[in-house]
Amino acid sequence: MSYSRLEQDFIDLFDGKRSAHLSKYVHLYRPEIYDDIVNDSRYYIYKLECEIIKKFADKIMLGVNNIFHVVELGPGSHSPVSSKTLPVLEALRENNIIKQYTAVDITKEYAYDACQTVKNKFEDIKSNAIVTNFVSDIGVEKITDKIIFSFGGTIFCNNNILEINQTINNISNLLKTGEYFIIGVDITDDEQSLSVTYHNQIVHELLLNVMYNLKQELNLENFDASAFDLVFEWQKESKDVVLYLQAQKTQQIILKDREININQGNKYNIINSRKSSLEIAKSVLEKYNIKIQETFILTDEFGNKFALLKTQKA
Repeated sequence: MSYSRLEQDFIDLFDGKRSAHLSKYVHLYRPEIYDDIVNDSRYYIYKLECEIIKKFADKIMLGVNNIFHVVELGPGSHSPVSSKTLPVLEALRENNIIKQYTAVDITKEYAYDACQTVKNKFEDIKSNAIVTNFVSDIGVEKITDKIIFSFGGTIFCNNNILEINQTINNISNLLKTGEYFIIGVDITDDEQSLSVTYHNQIVHELLLNVMYNLKQELNLENFDASAFDLVFEWQKESKDVVLYLQAQKTQQIILKDREININQGNKYNIINSRKSSLEIAKSVLEKYNIKIQETFILTDEFGNKFALLKTQKA
């Protein structure tokens, strides 16, 4: 990503022109933080989805035949690939000869590590890493005989409505009639449970990554990237977890030859995590001719809920 794009994204943030648009930067500074997050006991998304796959992998793959190519969007770090991707591939191999696995992720380390993890487990599967933001471009040629995975709720959680529609449209264009798409959807809507998951030190560190990335990429020696507090809000109507960094002190930085004032107390909306519903997911998917065939849902003891949808291009 060019410096000018990076600078403009942060100018828009500090000027208040855009918000919740920096998710692409949260893993770039310290990508290994994702393993810390998914292994944290409070992060229910990972735990519930792993349980769904452990319990239903064979059923999810039932009837999925003549698959040679697997495409995974946003595989993440080593832990989720080992706990989710590998078991699903194992189930898929029962009735299919998988020849190639393609990992698509905006974070280079994740895409390449996912390929290596799959290669270590299945030596006969070729792997291919694509580093791109799949909201705008999946980067995969129109191959046939494939299945697409998107675990972790990434598509519906981390994007606004326009981006969700763009992504699902891209996926639909890549799928042939009859091909399958497996997608995770976070359907939790309890504020107290969400606060436990998102208002804590590790999420604070995750958000600070965007500031550390800015400091590192632009060599802003005098910028104190740590001088921000985490602020959590739950917007019930839109079902959004809204996460801010609030400035602890006033600072000035230079972006695109402009002096930017970061005033003490100002809040900057870094990312949102959208908690969808099955009805919304169904509506968006069907808009692009993708039909839900089966829904697998688990709820934990705190009321957190996660769904894995087995869908098919109509």
